[in-house]
Amino acid sequence: VHLEAEDKAITIHISPGTVDNVMWSLDVSAFTYSLVMWKNSSNVEERIETVHPGDKIYKLSPETTYCLKVRAKLLLYNKNGSYSPVCCINTTAENKLPPPENLEISADNENYILKWDYAYVNATFQVQWFHGFLKIIRGTNLHKWQQIPNCEHIKTTYCIFPRKRLSKGIYYLRVQASNGNSTSFWSEEKKLNTGIYIVIPPPVISMKSINDSLRVYVSAAEGSVKQPYPLIYEIIFWENSSNVERKFLKEKNDFTIDNLQPLTVYCVKGRAHFVGEQLNKSSIFSNTVCEKTKPG
Repeated sequence: VHLEAEDKAITIHISPGTVDNVMWSLDVSAFTYSLVMWKNSSNVEERIETVHPGDKIYKLSPETTYCLKVRAKLLLYNKNGSYSPVCCINTTAENKLPPPENLEISADNENYILKWDYAYVNATFQVQWFHGFLKIIRGTNLHKWQQIPNCEHIKTTYCIFPRKRLSKGIYYLRVQASNGNSTSFWSEEKKLNTGIYIVIPPPVISMKSINDSLRVYVSAAEGSVKQPYPLIYEIIFWENSSNVERKFLKEKNDFTIDNLQPLTVYCVKGRAHFVGEQLNKSSIFSNTVCEKTKPG
C-alpha cells in the first residue's frame, strides 16, 4: 500500500502481494479491497470502507496524521486475506484555493449538465472524466483522466457536454478550480451511470384497419436519439364509445388486434418501458390514435 496526501484527502495505491503467490495471478476483478482507517492520535478505528486501487479518501482534516491498513477479499471463494502492514501519512496544510464542492449531474435529451458550488469569485474551472471500468484494472490509471471538450478554462459553475460523447457505462467526473497562479486540488469524484439518465421519448402510434382487425404500428418520434436498450411497449386499447380499457405489453413494434366489431371506432395509446440492469424507465404516453374497423 502506498499513500499520497492532500490537505483533506489521501490517495490509496494498492499493489498485488508477492508475485509467487498463485492468488495474485488471478484476474484483478476477482478481488475487492477494504480498509480500516484512524487518526494516529486516537488509535480508534474510525472508518471502514471498500476501495479500489487509486481511490481517494475524502473529508479529512489538514495537517493530521492518519493511519490505515488494507486487506483483499477473493470474491469467488468469499475469503478475506490478511491486513497489510499499517501505513501512516500526514495530510498537508490547507490549500489556499479550495476545490469545487457538491457536484450534481442532470440530463436532457441531448446533453449532460454537471453543476457545482464555488464561493470564490474570479475562478476558472476545468472538468475531466474517467471510465469506471479502469478502476478495477491492475496498475495506476491516474493518467487516464480525460479533458471534457469545451469544459476547460470556463468561468461558469457548470459544464454542458453531449450525451453521445459517453457510451453506455459508468464514469467518474471531477472539477478543478484555478485563480491566477493558484490551483485547487481536484473535487470529490462524481459517479455518472449513463443508464440512470436514459430519456425515453413517447412512441408514435399509427393504425390501419384490416377487415375485423386493426394493425398497430409503433415507432420512435422523428429526430429522437436511438435507444441503446431494448424497449417494451405498454398498449392501452379501448372502444371509443366505452370506458373499458384493455392493457397489454408488446416487445414487437407492429402487431394485430383481432376479432373486433365491424364499423366500430377503436382507440389506442402507448408508452415505452426499459426494464433491466436494476433500472426501470418509462416514457409518457403517446397521443391517442383512433381508427374505424371495416364492414364485416
